[in-house]
Amino acid sequence: MLVIVDDNVTLLESLKLFFEEKGYKVYSTPFGNDGLRIIKKIKPKVAIIDIRLPDINGLDLMKKALKYSPATKFITITAYQDMETTIKAIKLGAYEYIHKPIDIEELNTIVEKAYSSEVNFKYVIIEKENFKENTIIGKSKCMQEIFKIIGLLSEVKTNVLIVGESGTGKELIARAIHYHSKFRSEPFVAINCSAIVENLWESELFGHEKGSFTGAEYTKKGKLELAGNGTIFFDEIGEIPLHLQAKLLRVIQEKEFERVGGNKKIKLNARIIAATNRNLEDMVKKGIFRKDLYFRLKVFEIEVPPLRRRKEDIPFLVNYLVEKINRTIGKKITKIPYNVIEMFKKYDWLGNVRE
Repeated sequence: MLVIVDDNVTLLESLKLFFEEKGYKVYSTPFGNDGLRIIKKIKPKVAIIDIRLPDINGLDLMKKALKYSPATKFITITAYQDMETTIKAIKLGAYEYIHKPIDIEELNTIVEKAYSSEVNFKYVIIEKENFKENTIIGKSKCMQEIFKIIGLLSEVKTNVLIVGESGTGKELIARAIHYHSKFRSEPFVAINCSAIVENLWESELFGHEKGSFTGAEYTKKGKLELAGNGTIFFDEIGEIPLHLQAKLLRVIQEKEFERVGGNKKIKLNARIIAATNRNLEDMVKKGIFRKDLYFRLKVFEIEVPPLRRRKEDIPFLVNYLVEKINRTIGKKITKIPYNVIEMFKKYDWLGNVRE
């Protein structure tokens, strides 16, 4: 069924005859309120609505009609080509927006497309979930095992090495370990090891005393000190310079350190969690990562699988991400075509969950 609302009676009759010859059941009226009543009653798949009507604005008509017939695809038409009206129509949910004079074949193509987009589609309904921020999504066996490990590690303050490809959620796992532990109220301090300039490493890690080097105009606490009794997270630990690895190893062994230019011993009370997308064992063999540091970090290791090895989690990830999109940019997406989910499952996601 097709509804056409346009106050140009000549155009209205022409469109009605054209689409009836194409086999459509057509309802037409020159009045917006009549059009609204028809749409509420028959809930057509497609409605062609003129923006300027004698009794009600076409955009107001569409807004009201969508409450009663949310599946209807609205094609809006107007003789006025202004940007503001176009933007309003699209924001309200118009399927397409075209200008007069109407190209009948173009309109026919749009109507056919609107109808065909509904044919034989099965949908996955987006479930409303109260997802917490930084939630790790997964019901696959491998992710359930990781959840168990997170539970165990949250009870003991041991160093952890998290390995996996970029985008798999290594920092999320580190944060989960921290925020499920009894030290959750303590700081979680993250260090991006690939982003620190080499000559600033010691100051970043250990802090410095005032006057300890040129430009040190005040005393600064380092990341290890700022972490307190919480967690310090080394993201991409494989990028840490070799000469710093020896100093970090000593800190882990002795559980204490000094600020640059200072002589006061400061206790290391934080748990260390490190993550990498590189093969540290190979780096050890090549002499670019210290073997003793590797084993100090790897008291417990978590291997995070790439998304291509847990594709059964994709529908749950889609649900989570669509819900997040709905919240953050004000959308109201309620369903996803099943064939889209199947397309997602066939793709290998080299960027993993981040992609």
